[in-house]
Amino acid sequence: MKVVSNVPDSRMRLEELDGLRGIAALIVFCCHFSCAFIPGLIPGQVEHPYWIAYTPVGLLFNGNFSVSVFFVLSGFVVARAAAKRADPFYINIPLRYLRLALPATASVIFAWTALTAIPNAAIRLYQLDHSLWMAQTFQQRFPDFFHALFDGMVGIFINGGSFFNNALWTMQIEVIGSIAIYLVYGIKSGQRRRLIVLLIGFATLFMPHYL
Repeated sequence: MKVVSNVPDSRMRLEELDGLRGIAALIVFCCHFSCAFIPGLIPGQVEHPYWIAYTPVGLLFNGNFSVSVFFVLSGFVVARAAAKRADPFYINIPLRYLRLALPATASVIFAWTALTAIPNAAIRLYQLDHSLWMAQTFQQRFPDFFHALFDGMVGIFINGGSFFNNALWTMQIEVIGSIAIYLVYGIKSGQRRRLIVLLIGFATLFMPHYL
């Protein structure tokens, strides 16, 4: 006999979301691959994209849609964690920053290593397909290692992107959103919190269109 519990779900990780996260990650990978090697599949990368990009099939490599899914999932997970944690925001925010910055920095260092090892690769690829993605990647005259390290730990959050790893443009939005969530959940009054959430939601209607 199945017993139905009225106790709220206290699991820190929701495995039900892993499948959605995995599908979205695969689509983003396909988008990045297409941006670099088949830019005609991605509107905005070339002047005249392939017709298939504007069909339902385009969802299979539409990175913007999947990134939006990631933003929603990230906001939900961070808000859920903030609601359960008793730590103050001045502890949660640095921890969240490190969770974003450390893997991002590792990807920047990996990209820096690959670009410096094969310095002409990005140029040759751009000459083949004139990909905007490759045009926004460092080509020759690469900065030193410490520039790459700073780019991953600080630069991506200030500049909203990286010429080492184009995919890191999302990090600025992630950190701003995370800070906002932890600050909101740091307010003890539920009524004030709901009011601020409504105001933030209204303000987002006038924010720049990132995607």
